[in-house]
Amino acid sequence: MLRRLSLTMLCAGALAALLSCGTKRQTVRMEPAEQMDRGREYFQAGKYEEAADDFRDVVFNNAGTRIAADASFLLAECHFNRTSYEEAHESYLQFLADYPAAARADEAQIRVAECLLRLSPHHALDQRETGEKALAAITVFFERHPDSQLADRARTVRTAIQEKLAQKDYEAGAFYAKRRQYRSARIYLEGVVADYTETSWASRARALLATLPAAPDSTAAPGGAGK
Repeated sequence: MLRRLSLTMLCAGALAALLSCGTKRQTVRMEPAEQMDRGREYFQAGKYEEAADDFRDVVFNNAGTRIAADASFLLAECHFNRTSYEEAHESYLQFLADYPAAARADEAQIRVAECLLRLSPHHALDQRETGEKALAAITVFFERHPDSQLADRARTVRTAIQEKLAQKDYEAGAFYAKRRQYRSARIYLEGVVADYTETSWASRARALLATLPAAPDSTAAPGGAGK
């Protein structure tokens, strides 16, 4: 009986010690630089969820510091690389709100546009919440960072956005032209030429405009294939 009781007490003591050690490990806080290094290692290995956990902790525990700014940007990058574009979009905006003068603010502004472009629906659908906002975001980049070394990258993103928006308007113009609603067709096609000059759709719009009758019809302004 005494031997059984002693064995029970020994097991209970061992379990308590184990739980105590586990609790101590959970409450130990890593140094910010150490946690950043571990987060970067996870990031480089493509372990974005683990990296995000480390970067999130650094941001929470070191608000307002340079290391928190770095962690905040990398947290957004984790979401982006996991194709979680809504989360990434929100995180880049939070980074820009908290650290507008950070070294990577220009890159974050481009990422905002890239997230919106990836979230945008098929070109024929309404682009106001994504495509048009993406174009506005990339315009902000050029306004705030005119001397950025990322200007070429931003121009590439802007072209991709404009191509999508231009295709939508070109196809609306072609839709009206096919139905001989030339006034409506001209509104869209001339808009493509004026607003998206550097896209491939601008030359197509000019070519289609050249085939339309000189005198517009008397139909109403665009409605069925509206922007």
